[in-house]
Amino acid sequence: MKAFFVTVALVFGLGISAMAQNEGPTTHFTIGVLDQMGKLELSRIYVTQVSKLNMLLPYIPFNQKGDAVSLAGMGIPDTKDNNGFIKQLDTSSGSHNETLDQTLNIIIPYADKNDIIKSILFLQSMIEHIEAGL
Repeated sequence: MKAFFVTVALVFGLGISAMAQNEGPTTHFTIGVLDQMGKLELSRIYVTQVSKLNMLLPYIPFNQKGDAVSLAGMGIPDTKDNNGFIKQLDTSSGSHNETLDQTLNIIIPYADKNDIIKSILFLQSMIEHIEAGL
C-alpha cells in the first residue's frame, strides 16, 4: 500500500515538474518579452499555464505555506480510500488537461494578441501566488 502511495505522489510530482519545465522553472514573463513573441508562441505559453494551473488548483488548501511537496506532507492520511481518490483525481486531471490542450491550441491563436498577453500575465500571477502558498 505504501508503494502505491509513493507511486501516486511521484507521478503527481513528476507531472507538475514536467509542466513547469516547459516554460523553465524560473521563467517570469514581462509585457515587453511577450509583446515580441508571435501568437503561436504566446498560445503555447498560455496553454502550458492553463494546464499547470489545472494541476495545482485541487491542492491549494494543502499548500498554504508553500512547502507541500508530497501527499503525506499535506497531511492526507495514507488510507486505501484516500489513495484511490487521489489516483482518480490525478487521472481525471490528466485527461482533462489533454482535451483542454488540444482545444486551446486550436482556438487561442484566434484571440487578440494583447488579450493573450494579459491572460498569460494573469495566469502567471495566479501560479506564482499558489506556488508561494499565498
